[in-house]
Amino acid sequence: DFGTSYYKNQVVFASSREGVVPIKRTWNWNELPFLDMYVATSNDSGGLDNLKELSVRLNGKYHEGPASFTEDGTFMVFTRNNYAGKSEKGVVKLQLFSSRMEAGKWSKEKQLPFNSAEYSVGHPSLNIAGTEMYFASDMPGGFGGTDIYKALRTPEGSWGGAVNLGNGINTEGNEMFPF
Repeated sequence: DFGTSYYKNQVVFASSREGVVPIKRTWNWNELPFLDMYVATSNDSGGLDNLKELSVRLNGKYHEGPASFTEDGTFMVFTRNNYAGKSEKGVVKLQLFSSRMEAGKWSKEKQLPFNSAEYSVGHPSLNIAGTEMYFASDMPGGFGGTDIYKALRTPEGSWGGAVNLGNGINTEGNEMFPF
């Protein structure tokens, strides 16, 4: 369990726990189930109650999560495996998707413009209004294995380009989980 984010008065996180799907799929790297997004309420003793999948439709057959939400809970960005294809080297990379809460359900996901089959983008962190997002990527031109990037969202809902936060934040190592 990791990648905790607040959603209204609940907690959302990514987990490799076994879900309720009839077919068990495991990841070859660690033989655990693929990640899905879960939601729960915090209890007074620091535990979680009322645990359930965040969205059965958004949780696909491979990795989903972590996710980040606007303060009002109407918009989210989440990480997902690239279901559409592999890189030229045959590797499935991570991509970012957005979804809106519409009529009590999460809408069909939309790919973000900086997704690529050739590098990963993932682990989003939105500001409370959803106008700024920080995320990790191994896209070309970085300082290390993975760097932290920033993108701005316009009032119309489109995303500007990904901007590397520079060597004051990024190192030759792997920066992975901005929050």
